[in-house]
Amino acid sequence: MTAHKGRDEDPSADAHHAGPETSPTGGARFGEWTVVGLIGRGGVGDVYSATRPDGTVAAVKVIRVRNTGTSAQRGFDRECLLLSRLHHRNIVEILDHGRTGANRWLAMQYVPGLTAAEVRTRRPAALTPVTVSHIVTAIADALDYAHQNGVIHRDVKPSNILLTFGPDGSLSDAFLSDFGIAITNDHDDRADDESVPGSAGFTAPERLQNLPPTPASDQYSLACTAFTLLTGRTPFAAESLAGQVYAQLHNPPPPASSLNGAVPSGIDAVLDHALSRHPTDRYPSCREFAARLAAASGVTLRTVAPADNRPDHGLYQDTLPPDATTPPGSRRRGKVAVGVVGVAVVAGLALSAALFAVRDAPSNKDDRRAAAGARLCDEIQRAASDPQFSQSQNLENVRDLAPGSDDLAGAGCRFHLDASMGGMTDVPVSLGYTATLPADSAPLAEPAVHGQYYWSARTSEDRIDCVYSVNTEVGYLNLRGSIDPTGPGTTCEYYKYTLAELQLRGVGSPAT
Repeated sequence: MTAHKGRDEDPSADAHHAGPETSPTGGARFGEWTVVGLIGRGGVGDVYSATRPDGTVAAVKVIRVRNTGTSAQRGFDRECLLLSRLHHRNIVEILDHGRTGANRWLAMQYVPGLTAAEVRTRRPAALTPVTVSHIVTAIADALDYAHQNGVIHRDVKPSNILLTFGPDGSLSDAFLSDFGIAITNDHDDRADDESVPGSAGFTAPERLQNLPPTPASDQYSLACTAFTLLTGRTPFAAESLAGQVYAQLHNPPPPASSLNGAVPSGIDAVLDHALSRHPTDRYPSCREFAARLAAASGVTLRTVAPADNRPDHGLYQDTLPPDATTPPGSRRRGKVAVGVVGVAVVAGLALSAALFAVRDAPSNKDDRRAAAGARLCDEIQRAASDPQFSQSQNLENVRDLAPGSDDLAGAGCRFHLDASMGGMTDVPVSLGYTATLPADSAPLAEPAVHGQYYWSARTSEDRIDCVYSVNTEVGYLNLRGSIDPTGPGTTCEYYKYTLAELQLRGVGSPAT
């Protein structure tokens, strides 16, 4: 994609400019970009899907007016500057930026997927060690590229990694986003935000002591991210911020394999090495860490080009003692003292790490299945209004959405769907739960990232009924649809892809 030069605009030139304290709505314009809908809200700004006349789709980040002139504004300007010099397939690319009226905005490459944090919360089974190793490999390549171009990200975490998936639900690609607190490695812009070391749970020990960040700091954050994706918690989780920081500076991380039995024990030593307290004890580069993680996961990658991005040991003047007294990968128990400056910085940490809430669950599977089924209509409505979903599975044409029971799909929700596919106009679809697998269902031969899928196809009069099922913790989630066997290009597999995408969007998850 081509980056466009940013520009300031005359606020009187466009009647759609948002007012000083209002949020843009559909049809609002920022430069050439016309807002379609809201994607999400952040701490200092909001992100909208938008298009321009040539059909290009972008994610437009708009900084809220009340943040203009603050450190958030400086971070926005820095993000525009740094992204304009980075062009990598695994880094979300800047397309345009400027000022429209009182709004500062940044148009970025639109990635139709979910953040790694969302996938971890909604569909943790999708994050197998092999999948996580592929994610880490893509992000490590992006980070090493940024480091080679003099940029340190400083905020690597699951919510800043965007994931895309193929029609079968398998991982397609991973993208690094949000360079809002990134910095150049000559540290000339460091004075602007000394109090912003990163996100709690993912920040390297040297940053907690207000020491200079290096590429090794991003590697530490990437290792924390891998640990979190594999286990569902950060390596140094604690009940309070102070307890977390103390654990980070004094205690070794628990073995990831002890928290998730699917994690090979060989991964523990790799994570230990990348989580070394002293930067010079970590791997030479992010790619080297990724290659070791992949090998421990049983994945063979291309040869890693030799590189060593570790800082000179004297940079830290022995403030952070190395872990050289214990072999690499062993459980480390050295101690690090937190000085007065470090405590002040820790107190100012931005708490943007994801929170994992545990909801009260009904007492038995029948009750939980009924409760999950009752939520399906609301969940489908939410998914149908998600532009990222509708573009990939044509779910924008949901009609007559209402609770209902189906003899094959079970109790849940029924609706009609115009799938924009030959022979699939006005299709009745049901989604629901059953205690047992629908009759005549057979397991699919190919592996599935969401668990084992089952399917059956029944011919009745002038249609074929397609039923896809997946086993969940409260029963079988079943999607039933039909196709006209005489229609061009029709196939039951459309419903398999729809079920997989619904699961990625959190539809039908008992924990949702």
